[in-house]
Amino acid sequence: DFKDPGIKKIGKLMIPGTVGLAATQINVAVNTILATSQGDGAVSWISYAFRIMQLPIGIFGVAVAQATLPVISRQAASGDKEAMAGTLASSIRLSAFINLWACFACVALAEPVIRIIYQHGRFGIDDTLATTAVLRAYSIGLVFYALIKILGPAFYALEDTKVPVKASIISIIVSIILSLSLIKPFGYISLPFSSSMAAIVNAGFLFFVLQNRVGGFGKFSLISGLIKILISTAFSGVATYYSYTYSVTYIALLLPKYAAGTFINSSVSMCVGGIAGLIILYVISRIIHVEEADRAAELVLNKLRRRKNTGK
Repeated sequence: DFKDPGIKKIGKLMIPGTVGLAATQINVAVNTILATSQGDGAVSWISYAFRIMQLPIGIFGVAVAQATLPVISRQAASGDKEAMAGTLASSIRLSAFINLWACFACVALAEPVIRIIYQHGRFGIDDTLATTAVLRAYSIGLVFYALIKILGPAFYALEDTKVPVKASIISIIVSIILSLSLIKPFGYISLPFSSSMAAIVNAGFLFFVLQNRVGGFGKFSLISGLIKILISTAFSGVATYYSYTYSVTYIALLLPKYAAGTFINSSVSMCVGGIAGLIILYVISRIIHVEEADRAAELVLNKLRRRKNTGK
């Protein structure tokens, strides 16, 4: 019944809700248009890197957002803003833990990941290096892309669609201004960097407005928790990078036929780097008591169990 008040309400919320979540896709479209002026390959490099950057967001960022939304919706409906702030602070920390680790891992392992997935046929070493640079630029905003998926829907739970739309429009303007300003001196690499800066602006705007709406997050140890997360994931990223680098050199010396840049060397070295990074992440998280480490591990294990049970 399209005359039903509930249906009408949903219709009014859908359009601004869609616009509020569309900033990333609009920025990608703008980047693609501007990249056509950067010679052969730039559009492909940006597209390939963006797909990889979206992987952790699609698997874990969306999962955290989906788990958060029904909880904060019930809390908002009951008017319990303190509980809502607590839930949001917890979700922000969990999302930051997973995606900061993914950010540092992408920076450390961007080159072997790109080489293994894409460097075949006409996609050569120069394409790998260019796509690697783009992926690292996108990784700067990875955490903030994920946070937008938590913070934006929080406003919908409060029945406010205006703030996400404003944040989205501001971020698009920032992205376009930065892209047009930086593309001439820095070329195609300025485009993913501009998108990352726009994501930071978007998430920052949503965060500061939201904390005023729900009474602030200070009492939920958000800042101290994020500092601990940054420390543990940064150590993990450093361990990942150097373990990968040393592994590449060691394998090439031990087995000359598997020189740096070969598929076997890249695959093994990437695995060594990834495992070393995870070990350091676990150890540091235990030492400084990062609560989100156990929650993140549980989230990953639950996803693996569901995939195993469904056969997907």
